[in-house]
Amino acid sequence: MQQCHQYWYRYIATAGNFALAPPKEYAFPKIRNPNLKGIACKHVIHAMTRLQSASWQLRIGQAMLQAAKRVGFGDDKRRTTKHFTEEDRKRFNKNRNSQTNQGAMRQEWDKYQRRQKALGNQIARDSTKLRTLSDKLLKARKMTQKQRAKAEESQQKLKAEQDKNKVLLQQLADRFKVERQAFIDAMVMTGVSRQDAEKRFLDYVKNKGRVNTKAPNLSVRGLFYASMNELGGMLKRRASAFM
Repeated sequence: MQQCHQYWYRYIATAGNFALAPPKEYAFPKIRNPNLKGIACKHVIHAMTRLQSASWQLRIGQAMLQAAKRVGFGDDKRRTTKHFTEEDRKRFNKNRNSQTNQGAMRQEWDKYQRRQKALGNQIARDSTKLRTLSDKLLKARKMTQKQRAKAEESQQKLKAEQDKNKVLLQQLADRFKVERQAFIDAMVMTGVSRQDAEKRFLDYVKNKGRVNTKAPNLSVRGLFYASMNELGGMLKRRASAFM
């Protein structure tokens, strides 16, 4: 049993250039197995048949336990080789699993072949399903990318619009300060106190440009109110266009 596998393993290792040589083996076992068919030689099949017996399993297990407690090297034949005694042979001969049932083996082999064929068909069907799911996933991913790009574009437009509104609001605030200062300065030049001028400016803002008739007719008031309306309308138009 060992020689068959050692021969085969040496050939494989030599062909793959990973053999622990010497020895090397350059010829595959074409004499015993010309077409290299099957899973093992007759010795291995016979050994595996015997190893299905509890008596063989027990004895080999005991030998393995004894070997596990020893300290040595794998190439030491005195410690790694186990010879069964005559008593072991008598026990082994009581084993009824000494004959290989070729019919049962062929039946199992046919079942294995049918299962392999069924598995191949199932894999083919699953491959078709996986391909379909992969195509759907790819389409969904492309749609998601388009939606993401569209959302990013909308976000950029929104940010640009917000930036414009900030600029306009800042311009409005700056113009408000200028108009306020111009209003107060104009009032002060007419003899009105600064405190009273500030109070009149607040009334002017609350009344949206309608001031006390006692106040002088200043063109800056109309300019201020017009600018306020103009910027306010511009902001509303931009907001409605973006929505």
